[in-house]
Parts: sequence; structure tokens; C-alpha cells
Amino acid sequence: IFATLRVLPLRSLKRTLLALSVEQGRARREAEQRLSIVFDNSVEGIITLLPSGVVLTCNDAAARLFDESPVSLVGRRLVELIGPPAVHDVNAPFTVGHFESVGKRRGGEGFPVDMTVSETRLTGEVQLIAIVRDITERKQTQERLSHLANFDGLTGLPNRRLFRERLEQAME
Repeated sequence: IFATLRVLPLRSLKRTLLALSVEQGRARREAEQRLSIVFDNSVEGIITLLPSGVVLTCNDAAARLFDESPVSLVGRRLVELIGPPAVHDVNAPFTVGHFESVGKRRGGEGFPVDMTVSETRLTGEVQLIAIVRDITERKQTQERLSHLANFDGLTGLPNRRLFRERLEQAME
């Protein structure tokens, strides 16, 4: 009886630990699947890269931005795809932050992009995550608004505001 009472709790404990590890594995797989779904279905381009600027992975949205396949982007330097901002050296890696630059499609066509770069660690190694957006429509809207603010809508001639700005500049 003594031996049975000592062995039964150990068996129960082993079964409980096994069930717990199975449940943790299932929860981890579900979390990985959720993250994979978000990564694959995001409308924003998501690119993971090394601190040197070499692309490790990218989602389909990022590949569509540059008119490339995701496989063809892996291993390339980010400066081949996105011109560095004015504050960066062409050979320097991208730094953490938010900035606008010019992306390059496969045919060499440039388009304005908004990019946010953040830093993370995976297995102790630093990696960068870049979220890239095509802001062509936003830039066109800004240009249209600027034109409407400075030119007459009916005649297309400069309005009083633009005239005063130019006069002040000429007087200076």
C-alpha cells in the first residue's frame, strides 16, 4: 500500500506534465500560425533584415511594391530597393526610425515610400523590421492641394497668395 501511494502521485504528476507540455506546444503553434497569417495578409510591406541591410524575409505585399517575387528579394540589400534618405550614406545600413524615401520597381521606376524601421532580437542577434508603404497617392494629393492653394481653379493663373509670396521673395 505504501509503495502504491508513492508511485501513483508520481504517475499523475508525469501525466500532468506531459499534458501541459502538449498544451503549450499547441498554443505555441497556434500563436505562430496567427503571426504567419498577419505577416502574409498584411497590406503593408513587411521586410526583416540584418543590421547590414540584407533582406532576410519579406511578405507578398512588399514584393508587390517592388514588382518582384518574395524569393528574389531575399539576400539583396535594402538600398537596392529603397534609396537611402538624405541623412544616410549609400553604404550605411538603415537605422531605426521613420522616414520617407524613394523605392525602385523592377523596371527602374521610382515611387515615394514611407518607411518605419524598428529593431528586435532573435536568438540574441539584432535584426531590423521595416514596414514599407507606397505613398504615391498621398504625395499627389499634397501636390494638388498646394496647386489649389496657390493657383486660381478657373483660370489656372497664380492667385494673390502666390503673388504676395513671390513679391516678398523678390523684395528680400
